[in-house]
Amino acid sequence: MPAKSIESLKLFYCYAHEDKPLLDELDKHLAHLKRLTNITTWSAGEINPGAEWRQEIDVKLESAHIIILLISSYFMASDYCYSVEMEKALERHKEGLTRVIPIIMRDVDWDGAPFSILHVLPTGAKPVSQWSNRDAAFADIARGIRKTVMELVNAIKAQELMAEGLALGELGRYEEALIVFEQALAFKIDNASIYLSKGLALGKLERFEEALAAFEQALEFEPNNGGVYSAKGITLKVLERYEEALVVFDQAIQLDAQDISAYLGKGLTLNSLRRYEEAAWFVFEQAIKYSPQNIQAYLGQGLALYELGCYEDAWFAFERASTLDPEEISAYLGMGSSLEKLKCYDEALVAFAQAIGLRPNDAAIYCSVGIVLDRLGRHEEAITIFDQAIQLNPDYIGAYLGKAFILARSEWFDESLVVFEQAIGCMANRSDAYAGKGMVLNGLERYEEALVAFNQSIKFNPKEAAAHYGRSLALEGLGMMREAWRAYLVAKELARYE
Repeated sequence: MPAKSIESLKLFYCYAHEDKPLLDELDKHLAHLKRLTNITTWSAGEINPGAEWRQEIDVKLESAHIIILLISSYFMASDYCYSVEMEKALERHKEGLTRVIPIIMRDVDWDGAPFSILHVLPTGAKPVSQWSNRDAAFADIARGIRKTVMELVNAIKAQELMAEGLALGELGRYEEALIVFEQALAFKIDNASIYLSKGLALGKLERFEEALAAFEQALEFEPNNGGVYSAKGITLKVLERYEEALVVFDQAIQLDAQDISAYLGKGLTLNSLRRYEEAAWFVFEQAIKYSPQNIQAYLGQGLALYELGCYEDAWFAFERASTLDPEEISAYLGMGSSLEKLKCYDEALVAFAQAIGLRPNDAAIYCSVGIVLDRLGRHEEAITIFDQAIQLNPDYIGAYLGKAFILARSEWFDESLVVFEQAIGCMANRSDAYAGKGMVLNGLERYEEALVAFNQSIKFNPKEAAAHYGRSLALEGLGMMREAWRAYLVAKELARYE
């Protein structure tokens, strides 16, 4: 039920007018409950003379939390009670908008009636008229109604707390949100959405194992809730439990064949597993089919296509994402990278310039521009751009490597060596930095130092073909021809797989 203040908890009596004396007696027995919960009751007998009675009944029925059906032969015979009020009440009950409680007032055949699937009062469905002590019958009914009322009061309190927790989450105050969600769960209502919200908050706090536990609890209450499966799958992906994540995303899709979040999660998981073809042509394609305006679907597909070497198709996917959202920086980065692979260097520069316009202090984007300028043979401009990247982020190793390799190719070995050392200072385990340093030392004919650098590179990445090749040159320079030949053969073999 939608969250409403418990101050306005409303009970609606649906009855035949011949049963009005029984209604009045029941209402007296509910006096104590009204005082405890501030519940208000309403019946058609309260309609003022001259009022539009059908309209007023509809308004009260639509706003009721609890609808009481007073079942008797008179009720069953009344077309309005049975076919209008009761049908509306049961429809709202089915939608979870209200709770319907049938009360058997008089002995009547009600077997197979639409309300017969509900729990009825009094206990044992014994009609009130058959009780020797009518007060005992009404007291039994009052206790049954009180149980339902208290369940609703707790549910409404829990929903109000959940709304508060969601508001805190939107403000990024996830620790506080968790406290509120726990308060909501203390009411012990079977509400999967509270566990789902708790799990999402835990995920934001990177408490992923706890988030998984919350999602499992949500599924205990609603085993067919596709949204919970999607959230669980995303959490499993973050934990790099990719195969499990795929199973869960498939469960979500089985529950809802058009669950976009499940397709997106599955596609990104397949990307992580390097199953790019399946991701690009099947999963992301399905997401786009069901949601043609979904930016993340195009971005995910573009990434998969790029890794497959389908650069033109990748560019199209990224371009589509940029059209849908001109401020989506990932789209421009993808476009620039795809165009660079297609050797459309001028167009790539335009795409990267758009990305810089959106994120002017991102050193990585400047490095991408530097690489393209180097491809165009505009080496001095490239070095200037790499220097800008270093100014923006002095710890960004890619900028040092880009600059150092240009200097090395230009045979400015001393300057290049300095920059390679700076790169190693940023990240001491980068194999390509040591390989580059070794290459420069070879150029300076400092072969023993070069050999040390290449050995370091191979230590961090035994499959670095450039390091094995450089090592062969260093060994050759030292006159160790047999060892040089072995190193060359290793480099040649590794190069086949690059």
